[in-house]
Amino acid sequence: MNYYYFLFIILILFYYIFKIYINYNEKIQAFLRLYNKTDEQTKNYIDSYEQLYSRKIKPQFNDLNDFKNNVQLKGYNPTERSEGTEELYKVLHDIIILGNLDKMYVPPLLGKTTGIIENQLLIEKKMANYLNVKPNELLLEIGCGSGAIAMNMNKNTNCNIIGINIDEDTLAKGRKKLKDSGNNQITLKYQDLNKKLDFSNNSIDGVYQIQAMSFSEDLKGVLKEFYRVLKPGKRIVFLEGVLLDNFDKNNEKDLERGLNVRGILAGGGLWHSKYWEKAAEDAGFKIIESTCGDKYDHHYAPELPVLKDISDYFWNWRDWMRTLTQWKILPKNLKIIFDRVTKGGKDLIELMEEAKITTDYIFVFEKP
Repeated sequence: MNYYYFLFIILILFYYIFKIYINYNEKIQAFLRLYNKTDEQTKNYIDSYEQLYSRKIKPQFNDLNDFKNNVQLKGYNPTERSEGTEELYKVLHDIIILGNLDKMYVPPLLGKTTGIIENQLLIEKKMANYLNVKPNELLLEIGCGSGAIAMNMNKNTNCNIIGINIDEDTLAKGRKKLKDSGNNQITLKYQDLNKKLDFSNNSIDGVYQIQAMSFSEDLKGVLKEFYRVLKPGKRIVFLEGVLLDNFDKNNEKDLERGLNVRGILAGGGLWHSKYWEKAAEDAGFKIIESTCGDKYDHHYAPELPVLKDISDYFWNWRDWMRTLTQWKILPKNLKIIFDRVTKGGKDLIELMEEAKITTDYIFVFEKP
């Protein structure tokens, strides 16, 4: 009797261990990759911030005062951009998996809760509506990552989608995921958005992107290339990070916090929305929408409640890493990684509370 009872208990334990492994396998693998980072790999990750966001480089900031004074937009072009981006995203992709995320952006609050996945699905649905496309047309996604957004946009539009990105490792993961799901409407390919696109004139029915265009070396030039490949009457839809009216780069506190948040945003240049509008018009587009939601006189950060929740989650991770590495239960590199990942978070929240920055500004431009 005792033997069968013991066997029953063992079977129950194995069942729950197996269930945990199945449900959390991806998260476990992400944690193990971070856990096993060597000192050299951790150093490469930390150095990537210096490569991409060095204070020795003139800040890629253009605020409203710059626009009024006809200051030329400062494109994003650090000398070691490709190498730095690759090292940075190797870690960040595992970090977002630990946060139960599949997409590396914080969405605006559109749902009934601050749940990040719920609100991501809602903003992607809104973007699909703005694209105004028909089933089986062809969409281009800029900065597609592993294709998670493309898969949802495919469901929203029933369109064929080509996603481009400059991280081959991430593309490979995405291609495997698409193959496993049997999705043959999405293609992921290597392409730098700053280079001539590998598409013919008037061949694309819509272009969309989420927080990738800040890596533009020449914003007007990139938009002109989109104009070239887009069919007449079709649209491009962006969800982007911009500086709002209240941000003043001549204000020492604003500038310091702005410099601090670049790493946590893992983006490129930060430009006032007027620069985006002008670049689009200079490229030949008609502006359909340029807004962060118009909830408070056109300028606010609609993602702030969602950001606060996800920030608390990662700050808790950081605090646990600090404690467990101090007790020598976990390797010190985990503390280094989580300290760097969360650095600048409070500055970002402050700037959003003061309506000086948002990462969720919507642009809809149409080719006549």
